Amino acid sequence: MAVQLELGLSSKPVMKVAAIMNVRNTGRGPQILLAERANGEFTFPGGKMEKDEKLKQAAFRELAEEGVGIKEPVIPLSPVLLPTGVEISGYLKMNSNKITLKQSEPDKLGPWEWKYLHEAAALVANGLFPLSVWQQWIEKIPELAAEMKFKKELKQWKRRYRKGEIPAWMLVPEPFRDFL
Repeated sequence: MAVQLELGLSSKPVMKVAAIMNVRNTGRGPQILLAERANGEFTFPGGKMEKDEKLKQAAFRELAEEGVGIKEPVIPLSPVLLPTGVEISGYLKMNSNKITLKQSEPDKLGPWEWKYLHEAAALVANGLFPLSVWQQWIEKIPELAAEMKFKKELKQWKRRYRKGEIPAWMLVPEPFRDFL
């Protein structure tokens, strides 16, 4: 039983939650969108999945219910199992600068707020945000952003190649060009 508790597993059925982590970049660094629950803890936009509901469908339904308006594309994130038996699955929305926010569930959530990463880290330290979500989602923002930037740059290079502006070898990432 001790091993199960360490892993965050319990004999109770797992409650599935869908969420979308919204990130925007400012001149002072990335921010994430959070709201304070009635119990003082902070959360991403999202909520419980209904029976037979698909993850993306649940995530966007919950966002609509909570007054957060975003559009795709979103990037899937690995599920996180909390010690309470809640499994959070979700998506990442980068560059959420064009997002609509309105207060639609004031009895459940405070207003949506953009928090810098150091502010979110303070919430984790004070037990107001799950450490496992921080470790598996928020800490990965820089590498996910770098991956997205690489894909965007590669698309631009391919477009330039098709127009005949650059040679094919330039599509190969720089560290691998020595093998050509």
